[in-house]
Amino acid sequence: EIPPIFLAVHIGLILSGYGAYLVAALAGSLFLLAERALRSHHPDGIFSSLPPIEESAGLQHRAVRLGVVLYSWGILSGIVGTLLLGEVGRFFRDPTVASSLVLWVYMTLQFLLQTLWGFRRRRAAGASLFGGILIFLIFFALAFAPKYHAAVLAP
Repeated sequence: EIPPIFLAVHIGLILSGYGAYLVAALAGSLFLLAERALRSHHPDGIFSSLPPIEESAGLQHRAVRLGVVLYSWGILSGIVGTLLLGEVGRFFRDPTVASSLVLWVYMTLQFLLQTLWGFRRRRAAGASLFGGILIFLIFFALAFAPKYHAAVLAP
């Protein structure tokens, strides 16, 4: 049986990774809105109260970096927990695990493109926004998926 503190750390890391990435999605949205307002040359109304474009871009990049680190540690702790339980066979049939790995690959790929290969700010902002939407789609899909993940932890 997995110690409760280990499970709490795993869940905390995963949820913190989601939170950081959703902050990146919000910052990316603000960046795209501010950029659109600047291009239109009429930043009135709500557009005039948006944060500076550089701040949005910086926050988006830092939030992606933090989200990838936290989510990676959460995934790693889940793998270690699965090995401790001896449930490796169920691990690969779990829709929660599969969707988490897909999201992790997406987040990591975006981080690498943005950090190593100079992904432009507009594309990075759009990728973060898409990643935030992906998180919500995954949560919605998992609400209707079989509960393998919870069954592994049941006594």
